[in-house]
Amino acid sequence: PAYFQNESLELIDQVEVYPNPVVKYLFVEIKNSSLENVEFEMRSIIGTKISVKPEEIGEAKYRIGVEELNAGYYFLLVKDNTTRFNRAYKFVKR
Repeated sequence: PAYFQNESLELIDQVEVYPNPVVKYLFVEIKNSSLENVEFEMRSIIGTKISVKPEEIGEAKYRIGVEELNAGYYFLLVKDNTTRFNRAYKFVKR
């Protein structure tokens, strides 16, 4: 069909959270970012807030130490109040 011709769908604010499952460090990479003031929030599966100290290791690349967390399921919330971006990513700590 003609309506598929030359349509480039540019994806912005692609967030990758890896590895999953994680043992020591969780990496967050934001591609094609329009985000201006990225914040991270971590929560346990039951909603308990866990303080995180993300370390910027490159342009739009972050490393978060999770070694001290107990094994289980967690959510990493990636937020930017300026652009109203707010997404949760589920991961497993081993």
